Amino acid sequence: MNYKVDITSKAENDISKIYEYIFSVLKNGSAAYIFQLTIFSKIHSLETMPSRYPILEGSNSNIRKMQCLNYIVLFVIIESKVLILRVFHSSTNYMK
Repeated sequence: MNYKVDITSKAENDISKIYEYIFSVLKNGSAAYIFQLTIFSKIHSLETMPSRYPILEGSNSNIRKMQCLNYIVLFVIIESKVLILRVFHSSTNYMK
């Protein structure tokens, strides 16, 4: 079964902020480009078998967690759709 992947505006904003940080603050355009390509590729891989990723421990919901580079992608599966909720650096306390 193929799932439709949707990205919330918060997750899009997270990705944009990470890209801008890598590009502008770290002054590493190639790393920013690789980050963007990799994160979107990994997100779109959720079109097939999104349940291969675990449900977030300590969560009372069905939020799942996917690691990508040094980042965590939080998402839910709703019927035939995958909804990307947020993208955080792995050092962030994303359980707040």
